[in-house]
Amino acid sequence: MSIILSKRPRRLFIVNDTSVPRVLKHFPDAILVGDSTNSKLKFTISNLPHHISQADLTNKVIMYRTINGTRVFEALQSQPLTIACGFNNVSSVTQFLKTRDESVVIVMAGEADIKDTGDEISDQFSRDVLVAHLTNKSYDWDAVKRQVRQVIQQYEGDLFALKAPGIDVILEKDRYQTIPATKISPEGFLELYDLKS
Repeated sequence: MSIILSKRPRRLFIVNDTSVPRVLKHFPDAILVGDSTNSKLKFTISNLPHHISQADLTNKVIMYRTINGTRVFEALQSQPLTIACGFNNVSSVTQFLKTRDESVVIVMAGEADIKDTGDEISDQFSRDVLVAHLTNKSYDWDAVKRQVRQVIQQYEGDLFALKAPGIDVILEKDRYQTIPATKISPEGFLELYDLKS
């Protein structure tokens, strides 16, 4: 989610199949970014990191729909604070969480009902790196990258080629200094924003 925030959209809404028409009533120029396994929605830009990184999203209203992340953020919208963390913003999130004097619950976006998928396993690596940062434990970053590449290759194959720039965006640790967080917008939609700005 840091990659899409780095593109400096005007607004960024987390949507599902039913909320898209409601967002479009308020923001007719909004574009749909992401993916879905069963949606009839037409996406302007896919959720592949190299597609997002090449897109000009500056000052645009974005509706963001993913297979797993959307569902997790929607399920947690009643929580006082929900943030997103990946390899590419782990240090920023770690620093932020260490300043808070409260318990932290880590929820992975990977499919809970489908075991041993590439998404679920790569999310576990991301969780493990965050926990290592929070507990000041060392880990072998190069080994983590190799393992994630192997998992993606095993489950995604040619769909997400390892030579594509997308994998490098995912595995570039601390590329972004963002802390993606959600809030309910004045219009009543789930909005993603950078907690640091």
